[in-house]
Amino acid sequence: MDEGFLYQPAPNPRGGFTCRAVKGEQITEAELDSAVAAETGLPPEQCAQVLKAYLRQMLAKGATSRWSPGLYGLIGLFPTAGGSQPGHDDFRTAEDVKAGMSIAFSLAAIRSWRKGLRLMSQGLTGRVAPSLASIICCSTERPDVYVRGGLITLRGGHLKLDPHDPAQGIFCTLADGSVVRCASYGKITRLQATALIPEGVTGPIRVRVATYIHGSVRTSHHHALLQEVPAPGMG
Repeated sequence: MDEGFLYQPAPNPRGGFTCRAVKGEQITEAELDSAVAAETGLPPEQCAQVLKAYLRQMLAKGATSRWSPGLYGLIGLFPTAGGSQPGHDDFRTAEDVKAGMSIAFSLAAIRSWRKGLRLMSQGLTGRVAPSLASIICCSTERPDVYVRGGLITLRGGHLKLDPHDPAQGIFCTLADGSVVRCASYGKITRLQATALIPEGVTGPIRVRVATYIHGSVRTSHHHALLQEVPAPGMG
């Protein structure tokens, strides 16, 4: 599911505001292997072998202080050092020197990448907002899954919402980017909210909660996708 580049504005101690990147779903090696295989036509396992070989060779070149400002028009490769010792001649081991290698995307590559980003604000940090600690499927009592047409319970903080206000509630973002609001709710408290997943919702979903706090509707996303599972006894 592609939600775009997630970020959060935050007060800047020097005045004004800055922003911070927000982590979405963690990427897996299998996902990368499949994506590179689709682009190159190579088998996924071969893609992984080639990538690991390139990375090992970069480390090997770094052992002799080799570097590059821009390999393949994408990344720079730089030796790094640091550490702290009492005297200038006390750096005797690679651990003392904190020898390392840094790989970073080149500025040109980043500037080109930025042009295609779809930004998604996660709301101003540093102010009160709903928080989601867990989502439990009531049918299976398992976290981060749901049964179509079944109940889920959100636990966290500042979850007290008005189920009759269309701007508030529990919202499901589907894989195609469409958003469906849960229309039926059970118990709602400051720390817990229960809702019925609409029948039309299917596949992996991202759950968002929106509540009215101190004069405005504020929203938060759950950290993980919810995966659809069959109802108990249905397979």
